[in-house]
Amino acid sequence: MIYSGKIAIIGGYGKVGKYLAEHALHAGYTVRLLSRRRHINPKCELVLGNVSKIDDIRTLLEDCDAVINTIGPAKDNDSFFSDTTSKILSVMQELGIHRYITVSGGSLTLNEDKKQFTNRLGASIFRIIFPKLIRDKQREYEILTKSNVNWTLVRLPFIKDVSSSGVIKEDLVDMPGNSISNRDIADFLIKQLNDDSYVNKAPFISN
Repeated sequence: MIYSGKIAIIGGYGKVGKYLAEHALHAGYTVRLLSRRRHINPKCELVLGNVSKIDDIRTLLEDCDAVINTIGPAKDNDSFFSDTTSKILSVMQELGIHRYITVSGGSLTLNEDKKQFTNRLGASIFRIIFPKLIRDKQREYEILTKSNVNWTLVRLPFIKDVSSSGVIKEDLVDMPGNSISNRDIADFLIKQLNDDSYVNKAPFISN
């Protein structure tokens, strides 16, 4: 599995994805970004549009080899993540794109997880405070599992806008730490483009 050409990035301006384009360019990829406003990185291709519009998604993904999605929640839309994922996967299938990488919170719990008590407690509290969000993220995961793309869903702890630590802990059944640098998130996500270790899996990562 080698993806070496153009990647589409959705959510490249938020806290999670703000360093994705930089890391992708450094790794030799051509980058196309979806945004509702103009950006200042002349090395990236820009598609002005909205992820809620399937025609804008189609324009973004045309001629791309892989998709990375780190978009954050939308106000007053309880099915934003699942709806967005469905649209992206539909266009990917239409265009013959097979690699999809996205993120979720560590509170997303799967049957095979073996979370320690503190992480189970945190996930339970999060479900109480944000029940609609958690249900939507669960639906997003279920949509991925029923798709035919090579997906990876990376589960994240608290995100810090700080320098890279250079150390990323990985685990398939429990969150290995409390926080992670968004620069390290970018590094990990870009590396997944040519690593099949977590294809059709949902790893936890942290510093």
